[in-house]
Amino acid sequence: MDSYTKLISIAMLAVASVNAFGGRPSRPVANAETAVNGAALGRDYARVLAETYADAWRAAAERLEKGGTVADAQKVLQGAWTASRVKAFKSRVAPQFARVLPEGEEPTDAASRARVATLWRSFASGLKGAH
Repeated sequence: MDSYTKLISIAMLAVASVNAFGGRPSRPVANAETAVNGAALGRDYARVLAETYADAWRAAAERLEKGGTVADAQKVLQGAWTASRVKAFKSRVAPQFARVLPEGEEPTDAASRARVATLWRSFASGLKGAH
């Protein structure tokens, strides 16, 4: 499982709690040259996730209407949902995250670790507050 797939899983858990919890204000990234508005990015990604999830449900409904079984429709739902959210994460979120920590790299010191953690918290607050 690559790092972006793991992040997608984490993001999905956050999205699942969007309607259950209120968001907190985001914290700015410490380094101005790599600053990313994580909260705005999270809000945008949550919107995209909701849209892609709705599209996946529509595709599943079509499969069912065309004579497919519920199990077939659920496979369509899962396949469409997975493909769409991975594509959205890679195109919308990953490039912004890479401004703070290039893909495949690890933080090299406490300051870079703190920048990544701050971005992830800010992203989570955007996901959480997107409702």
